[in-house]
Formats: sequence, structure tokens, C-alpha cells
Amino acid sequence: MIFSLRHIFGRILVWLAPLLVLLMMVRCTPEEVPERNYSRFLAIEQEGRLVQMSKPLSLKMLKGSRGSADHDLVFTLEFLLEGPTVDGQLVQASHIAWYNRHLYLSYNTAGDPVKGGFEVIDFSNPADPMLHAYGTDDKEYSAVDLYEDPLSGRTLMMLAGNSIPDQTGRRAILQVFEINQQGLPDLNPFTSLLQGYVATDVNRLGLVTGTAGGFYTIDPSRNINLTFGGAFDDARSVAWDPVTGQYLALLGQPGRLVTGIPSMMRTINLGGISHTGTKNIVRVGHGYAYAALGDGGLGVVDLAKGEEVFRMPAPDPVSGGDPANYVTNGVSVNAAGYVFIANGAAGVYVARTLSDGSLELLGFLDLGSSVNYVESKENYLFVASGTKGVAILKIEGLPATVPAVSTSAVPASGIGLHSAAVAGIVISDGGKPVTERGFCWSTGPDPDLGDSSVKAGAGTGNYSTTIGGLLPGTTYRVRAYAVNDAGVAYGNEVLFETQNDPGGDQTDTFVDPRDGKRYKTIVIGGQEWMAENLAWLPSVSPPASGSQIDPYYYVYDYNGFQVSEAKSRPEYQLYGVLYNHIAAQTACPDGWHLPSDDEWKQLELALGMAPDELDRERFRMTGEIGTRLKSTAGWTDDGNGDNSSRFDARPSGYRAKGGPFQYEGMFAAYWSADVVNDRPVYRSLYYFNDGIYRSTWTKSAGFSVRCIRN
Repeated sequence: MIFSLRHIFGRILVWLAPLLVLLMMVRCTPEEVPERNYSRFLAIEQEGRLVQMSKPLSLKMLKGSRGSADHDLVFTLEFLLEGPTVDGQLVQASHIAWYNRHLYLSYNTAGDPVKGGFEVIDFSNPADPMLHAYGTDDKEYSAVDLYEDPLSGRTLMMLAGNSIPDQTGRRAILQVFEINQQGLPDLNPFTSLLQGYVATDVNRLGLVTGTAGGFYTIDPSRNINLTFGGAFDDARSVAWDPVTGQYLALLGQPGRLVTGIPSMMRTINLGGISHTGTKNIVRVGHGYAYAALGDGGLGVVDLAKGEEVFRMPAPDPVSGGDPANYVTNGVSVNAAGYVFIANGAAGVYVARTLSDGSLELLGFLDLGSSVNYVESKENYLFVASGTKGVAILKIEGLPATVPAVSTSAVPASGIGLHSAAVAGIVISDGGKPVTERGFCWSTGPDPDLGDSSVKAGAGTGNYSTTIGGLLPGTTYRVRAYAVNDAGVAYGNEVLFETQNDPGGDQTDTFVDPRDGKRYKTIVIGGQEWMAENLAWLPSVSPPASGSQIDPYYYVYDYNGFQVSEAKSRPEYQLYGVLYNHIAAQTACPDGWHLPSDDEWKQLELALGMAPDELDRERFRMTGEIGTRLKSTAGWTDDGNGDNSSRFDARPSGYRAKGGPFQYEGMFAAYWSADVVNDRPVYRSLYYFNDGIYRSTWTKSAGFSVRCIRN
């Protein structure tokens, strides 16, 4: 048999085609996207590393301590987590964070090589915690913290550390992971190389890098942005001050505390921290900064006064001990004012804060290893001992206190005529569960629960909502609050001013490219709505025709099939088009859509509806939403609104099930995109009251449409 070259080449292509397709698929896998897949994570042995101990620990006496008779604290070593090995290298626990019944740990090495990792322990069932471990052979982590973004609802885990140098020699690194509902990270982090040798600490949205580094703020928006806030020499740690909303940085060689970062910076000289590359932590609580100063011990700074008020010296070495191992590395303060101090080979010192900021030493915990980091949250104490692992202690006898809560600044973008987006954080539960949290506001000072207020859930962490029913052009004061068994706690007071009512018609407009019609638009609650009914009319039918599965379009009181004729009707000019639900779903122009039920709720909340009414059916009356939405003319029996929202809802009537047009002048109805039990959710307004109605109706009805921008 004789084959031409063309035939042979064609046969080769047939044979190779599947292989070529496979190679192209491999080449285009998501792992080739360097911006979001900068890291690869290695498996870490987990079996047998988390050991249940249930061992009581006594608080031992120290010279100058008060002794166990003066407190009710009882410590139990519940679990011991042995240090992990990454790619053959034993790594050390460097930092600990606690969030939503999950423990997050970061790991690094004491020197080269660069290897590290992080672990998550799920304490949803405290008797049987679950360990999840992740290693990396090209970076190590000095610090970990978690942040729940009140705007997006995302929870982010931030890991700060260093990596193998890039071409520019940069090593400091930040990685931000999104946390899923199980408390575990999506292993596709945002990664940024930073100025400096190593990112030494991250706290809330503040980050510091060490040698040749500085301070960064983290923008938790969808793309994650970092802003360099200024150069610092030898930054060791960072902490957020909930009273001022500013950050503090602890610098080394010698120890210095910089407060008021980034806008009101002031340096307080503390001394200590004479060694290079050591861990030194600063934390904030009860109006004080607690600074671990290495060989300088622990310094307590009154943040309101801007001065040091107490110093606890570093521990004395035991006979023959190396003084470099008896230094103050870390500190944690809980809601009850108890202070836990990581003092290296001397163990964990336990003290409590007195009214003048001084510390009363109670004793120490001997865990049989050198301690480099402590974290106290709720009724737990977490102790990191380098390569020896992490001890997890339960504390009993802590007195309950009111929660610690802070109010966030109100962004200008969240302030409207009648509403404002507010946010806060419950920093600590005070030793008892937070059963209620929310906001209270007034035009006078110190708003409390006797003034206007709204609930916003329970528990610790970030939270937010929109408060409504406000007057235009008015200055308000708002405070976050939280409640537990010990009482009510209020955050700092924040002032904001609602927008002035500009008067006149809304001037923003949008032109529908399909027919050239220009629509007024209005922003309510951060959403841009059309300020008049949609009038897109590709076809028209008389009211006797209809369907639940095919699109139908109507013009009130028109009984023909001619689009041009229907558009000449005064009802078309006044009310636009009535759509059955299937038509409404695709009627909005590109870049706009039929609003969901939740988007309607956001509008209602922004205009002043009480949050507990949002999900109710039938009439909801708080905030007089109907009055604010309805036009100032056209409604029967003087049922007009004040149109203070600029929504300009006109009494367009509707096409009823089975055919007739009804209730012009008395009624307006608007579709949402949601369907419940095969019946679409809608909103309606009536001439005889000031509320707004929420229910479901048949898909064949003809209602108005208000589009909302994507």
C-alpha cells in the first residue's frame, strides 16, 4: 500500500490530537496563575500529635507574689500539641489566635532553612478537637490573626512572616486566606512581598515588618490592598487600640512604643529589647498597653496619659542559667484584667491589673519548657513553647465582667438622608457568652438602650447593620453595645451627620440603549435604583391574554396589540409597563437587574424599617416606608407620600389574574426576582396607609418593575 506524505502527516495528527489536547489542559490548570497560587502546602503528620492530658496545674509561689489564697483561679492542662515536622525540619510555634471556637497557630524555624506552616484546631466539640495542619518549604510564619470584615461578611486569616528572597531581595511576606464555614482556610491566598526582612506581627488590620521595614494597613476588600504607613526601625509587634481606632508598634534596640499610628504618632521610650531578632509582643487592654521588653521585663503604659506607669522586671535566672533564656517575650491580657506573661525558661507569670495600672503578681505556671508566646481568650490559656509545641489550658474561677466593645467610624459612603451603615466589634466576652449586641444612637451625648437602638446578633467579633429613621442634615451619636450576664457594655461614641435633603428632582440619569429612553436614578442604602418604572415594551397584549410561562407586557387601560399605539397612551407616560413575572426577569437593560427580595430589604432598612420587621409578610409599618416611597400626587383620597426617598412610586394599578386592570390611583406593585413555592415575592403600596406590603402572588399578574444596577 502506498501513502502520500499528506496522508502520513494527517494520520500522525489524528494520533497526536488527544495528547495535544491533554497537554493544553495541563498547561492551563489554575495552578499556573501566580498571583493567587503563590504557595504550595505540604502534608504534616497529625496522628498522635494532639494529646489529651486533663492534668491539674498549680500556680506556684514567687517572691513578691500573693499566693493561691488570694485568687480563685484553677488551671488544667487539657491538651498538649507536639511540634510538627515540615519536610524533615522540626518547626516551632510562633503565634496563636482564637476565633469562633477555632485555634489558629503559625510556625517558623529558629534559623535557616526557611520552612514553616500553620495549623487549625477545631474546638466545636471541646472534648474531641480536630487538628488540621499545613506546611510549606519556601516560607515561614511569625504571626497569625483573623479578621471578620463587617462589609463583605468574609472572615480572613492573615499570616505574616518571610520567604525565600525574590529577585529584589525582599523576604517579608503577608498571606491572606479566606476562611470557610468550617473555619478552615481556602488554600488559594492573596500574597504580597513587603519591605523588610520579615513581617514580625499582624493584629486586626495592622502589620509591621522588622529590619528595614515599617507599618502597613490592610484593606480587606475583595482584592486585598496594603498601604505603607511609614518606615520603622526594628518593629517587633503591633496592636490595635479600640478606644482611638489607631495602632501601636513596639520597636527594639532599645524598646520604644509608638502610639497613634498612623495619624497621631508619639514615641514613648521604654528601654529593654537589647537582643537582635527576639520575639517581643505588645497588647492593649483596659486602657493600657502591655509591652514585653525582653531583658527589660514587662512595661505597662497608660495610653490616655501617654506614659509608663508600671514595670515588672525580667525574671532572675536560676543558678547557672543563661540570662538570655530568662526574658519577657510575650503577654496577653483578658477581659477580667488578668495578665499572662511569657517569661522564657521561667514559665508563665500570672498577674492582675489594679486600678492604677500596676500589676499584682499571683504566681507562675511551670510547663517544663521555655515559653515564647501566650494567648488568653475566653476561659482558655494557650502557651507556645517553640519546638516543644503548644499547651492548651482551661481556666476556672475567672470573674465575669461586662464585654469589651468598640464602635467603628461611620464611613461617608454609608451615610444617607435617613440611614447610616454602622459597625462595631465585641473584642472580648468578659468570661460569659455575649447574648446580645447592637447599636444605640441619639442626637445627644452617651446614647444608651434608653434611646433608639437595634439588635445585631450575639457573640464576639465584628458586626454591622444599617440604622434608619434618621432626619436629613442631622448630627447623630452612635455607640456599639454588648450584653452578657455581668451587664451591658458600651463602646466609644462616634459622631456622623446625615446627608442634607437637596430638594428638587433627582438629577442622575441612565439611558436605555434599546429604545433611547432616559431614566432618573437614585441611590438608597448603597444601591442604585431606577427612580421611575421600567418602560421597555418589546410587544404588548390586552389584559385578557396572559401566561405563567411565557412573557407578557401590558400598558394600563390599553386593550390592543400595537406597541406604538400603546406608547402614546398617557398611562404609559405616567406608569411605564406592567410585566408578568417571566417577562420581568429579563426586562431590565444590560448592567441592571430585577431586584431580589434581599435587595428590597436593604432599601427598606436604609429608609428606616426596624430589622425585626424585614422578614415579616403583609404590612410592615415601621419607618413609614410607604410615605417615603410614594409620589406627592396622584394617590386617591390624599394618600400621597412625601417622596423623601426620591423613589417616586406612582399609583400604577396592576393587571389582575384573569385579565382586568385594577386599582389605578390606589395601588402600586413591584416584582422581586425571588420565588417561594412557585409564587414570586413582591412589594406593594396602598393609598390608605404609610406601610409597605410584602407577600407572594401568581406569576401571570402584571406588576411594575424597578431595576437596580448590578
